Amino acid sequence: YPNQELAAVGVVFKLTQALLLDSRCSISNKEAFEKWLLDLVAVGTIVDSMSLLGENRTLVKYGLLVLNKTRNLGLRNLISRANLNLGDLDARSVSYQLGPRLNVSSRIGQANGTLKLLLADDQRSVNKFAEELDLLNKERQRLVKEIFTKIISDIGPEPKEKILVVISQDLPSGLLGLISNRLVDRYARPALVINQKPERIKGSGRSISGFNLYQVISTLKKYFIDFGGHAEALGFTIKDSIDLEDFKKEVFKIGEKALKSEVIKVKVTIEAEIDLEDINWSFYDQLIKFKPFGRNNPEPNLLIRNVSLDDCQMVGKSGQHCRMVVNGKTKMIYFGAGDKMKEFQVGDKIDVIFNLSINQWNGQRELQMKVIDLKKSK
Repeated sequence: YPNQELAAVGVVFKLTQALLLDSRCSISNKEAFEKWLLDLVAVGTIVDSMSLLGENRTLVKYGLLVLNKTRNLGLRNLISRANLNLGDLDARSVSYQLGPRLNVSSRIGQANGTLKLLLADDQRSVNKFAEELDLLNKERQRLVKEIFTKIISDIGPEPKEKILVVISQDLPSGLLGLISNRLVDRYARPALVINQKPERIKGSGRSISGFNLYQVISTLKKYFIDFGGHAEALGFTIKDSIDLEDFKKEVFKIGEKALKSEVIKVKVTIEAEIDLEDINWSFYDQLIKFKPFGRNNPEPNLLIRNVSLDDCQMVGKSGQHCRMVVNGKTKMIYFGAGDKMKEFQVGDKIDVIFNLSINQWNGQRELQMKVIDLKKSK
């Protein structure tokens, strides 16, 4: 098939299309039947982090239209529990809010929990299965936070190794990919996370852009019982007779040889430099024509230079976010700013990289500038 980037759900959809074309298929309105499958096709493609170019882009674009009118009772219930609204769902809300709730049963519960929800056809069953998934998701968030905090405490602020290897005896297997992904985001280098249980040693890896981790780690196949994945993500099972310290040393050697120091730095790609005056609803309407955003079609990062920081307030439960005002009236929000804002004070001239989105609150809609990074102007 010409598109090798289909998610599993995309392959199933293409098979379904072929079955619908068969003369023995007794479904009457085949076109409508096919259309109403696209909500799950969009969700699966987004949550699997597939490239949103080519056919995937088309499937997700039209799938999101269907998802925003979905007839699936389970999806509708879970969307409501995620504090999302039908009509406003996009790739980001699926990826960060709906997707984790659908995935959670395979991570820390029984994998058929989500299947039961999607197949449920009475409200009582839907409520029961959706509530179970929501509670599991809260537990998953707690576990990931607890585990990740301990791991970064052990690693420290600046790791020596160019490929991170974390080995633990008490990690749930379903969370290995999430933890490795967070490590990549934090340290800007590939990460392998391994769960060493007496019965099986399983691992998961995630990479940085432009570095084919699969190709590199495949040179160590002598250590594996199972191994699979692609350039940016992989999974493996290690032979129980293997000394993990030897494996770790080999990975470190490979990282030292294959990764240059300048590659393992957090990089932000800027799509365009603009002026504050350019930001209005007309500009936003042009920008969203590039949706759906996702892998290989990221949300555009925009840059404004030399604006005045006129107000700066730390907000959130633990004061981890910053609400800013620049040039007297333009509001910005910097999620996860943390200690970064200690470098700045009111009156500083700053350069800011941001995304543009919509903030909806109490029926009001306004353009929201979400800060990605900032520095003092030269």
